[in-house]
Amino acid sequence: MVYLQQVCGRFLNDASPADSCGATARVGVKRAASFAAVVVVVPLLLGGCMQPIDPEENVGGEIYTESELQSSLRVAEASQIGGDLDTAIRLYEEMIKLYPERFEPHLSLADALLKAGTYNEAIKSYQNAMDLGGTTARTFVGMGRAQIALDQPEEAFGSFVQALTMESDLVVALNGAGVSLDMRGRHGEAQDYYLRAMALANGSVEIKNNYALSKMLDEEYEEAIDIILAMGSVLNLPPRIRQNLALAYGMMGEEEEAARFLRLDLKEEAVQNNLVYFRSIRGSKLLAVDRFGLEYLRSPSIILPEERAAGG
Repeated sequence: MVYLQQVCGRFLNDASPADSCGATARVGVKRAASFAAVVVVVPLLLGGCMQPIDPEENVGGEIYTESELQSSLRVAEASQIGGDLDTAIRLYEEMIKLYPERFEPHLSLADALLKAGTYNEAIKSYQNAMDLGGTTARTFVGMGRAQIALDQPEEAFGSFVQALTMESDLVVALNGAGVSLDMRGRHGEAQDYYLRAMALANGSVEIKNNYALSKMLDEEYEEAIDIILAMGSVLNLPPRIRQNLALAYGMMGEEEEAARFLRLDLKEEAVQNNLVYFRSIRGSKLLAVDRFGLEYLRSPSIILPEERAAGG
C-alpha cells in the first residue's frame, strides 16, 4: 500500500462566514472597551440571515441589541475575509464575552479557527455553538472538515450526514461525505455521493476531480482518465488535474502518455523523476492521505511553483 502525501489542496471552499444574503455594509463599532473604534466600508456576503430579536440583557447590565451583534460580526467577518485571522479570532472572542448566550460568535470563531488550522480548537467552538442552539448544517459541515483534517473520517462522515439531514441537497456536505468514505476505503459508496453532488453542481471541476480520484483509488484508472478528459480541453484544466491524468497513465504503465501531460507543466528533469516514481509504485494500491481530504492525488515531487505562489 502506498501513501501519497497531498499538499496545498482543499476539497471544500475555505470555511467562511460567507453564505447568502449579499450586501455592502457600512459598519460602525461603538464599544471601544471591547473593539477598536473603526468604520469600514466593505462588500460582505453575510451568513445566516438571522431574524431580529428583542434586545438582551448582557454583561455589566448593558443592553446589547441585535443590530449591534450583527455589526460586530460584520467587522470580524471583514477581517476574516481579508485574511487577518488573528484580528477576526480576537474580535469573535470578545463577542463571546459580550453575548454569552448567543451561538453565532462561537460558530464564526470556529470557522476562523478551522481556516487557521487549529482543528481541535475549531471542533470545541463548533460544539459550543451547538450547545447554545447553533445546530445548523453549517456547523456540521465545519465540524466534518475539522475531523477530516484530524484524520477522523468516520466522525467526519457522521457530521456530513447530519448536515444532509438538514439540507439534503447541500453539495459541500455530499462532497465531504464522499471524501470521508474514500479515506476509509469505501470507494463505491464515496462515488455515489460524488455523483449526487455532480448532479447538483455539474460544472464543479473539483467534485469531478474527486470522483476521478476515487476511481483511481479503486484502481479503475481508465475510468478516471475518461472522467478527466470529459472535463474539457486538457490545456484549459488546472495543472494539478493534468498531473492526476499523468498519474493515471503512469499507474497503467503508459509512460509516453504520462510524460506528455507531465511536460505541459514540468521541466524534463522533474518529468523523469516522476516517471521513476510511477514505476516504483505501479502495482501497489494507492491510498490518498490529506489533512483537508481529497482534491487531487499525485507524486510528492510534483509541486508547481505557480500553485505554491497562489496558495495552492
